[in-house]
Amino acid sequence: MYKKYRYTLRLIIVFFLFYSTSHSQKHTDKLPIDSLYNELKATPNSTKKVDNLISLYKQSIKQRAIKKEILDEALAISEKIYYIDGLAKCYNRKGITARYESNYGASVMFHKRALTYFNQTTDTLSKIKCLNSLGVTYRKLNLEKEAFDYYFQALKLSEIIKNDRSIAIALNGIGNVFINTEEYD
Repeated sequence: MYKKYRYTLRLIIVFFLFYSTSHSQKHTDKLPIDSLYNELKATPNSTKKVDNLISLYKQSIKQRAIKKEILDEALAISEKIYYIDGLAKCYNRKGITARYESNYGASVMFHKRALTYFNQTTDTLSKIKCLNSLGVTYRKLNLEKEAFDYYFQALKLSEIIKNDRSIAIALNGIGNVFINTEEYD
């Protein structure tokens, strides 16, 4: 009887230790975002700073602690130093965030703004991602023709650069459009 009680007590202690450690780990994972953001704010404006801010914003999304002010800072710096690639990536990210918040009108606006900047760069892969994002947003709005057009543009560019993953994503989007419109033939 005493052994059984001791075993149960040990099991409970191990459970609480594991539980408290896992919760404290979640708390400390969120702290670096704020401290890294503060460190980045103190650095001089540059393209590298913008890229680091965008990466930090993506990291905040993964931790489910979205810090929109990080992306706003990256956008403001991109405008100040006229960093086209940074502007494109910031607006594309804003479009994705708006879509996740079901704000499809804003999503389309941000993605189209990003696309105008991507058209001025040589970053074809990011342009393809933006086109696919526009396709997704238009599908959410049940505007299948527009969605198809953007997916098809993404497919053409993906085939030119021979990126199999992007080809698959564009074809999947096109397939989803056909499923939604019930045009199987």
